Amino acid sequence: MMPSKSDKVIRRLVFSVEGMSCPSCALYVEMTLARDKKVVSANIDFNSKRGVVVGFLDLNEVMVILKDYGYKVHALEEGVV
Repeated sequence: MMPSKSDKVIRRLVFSVEGMSCPSCALYVEMTLARDKKVVSANIDFNSKRGVVVGFLDLNEVMVILKDYGYKVHALEEGVV
């Protein structure tokens, strides 16, 4: 299978995460994202409810991954690294 155009570009995505009720939720979200093969790094901060992901995916892919676990993602910043 040929990689898609988005697979070739590494991005830094900054977003808010809705639905986290405790620090363990933030850790769970971070670990869930980190398991994806396209993610280089993932960092979720419970206090600010913000996440930063660096990887070969776009914000829509992050939204889909976390929606399955009951979290909503809202874009704050997206850029190519």
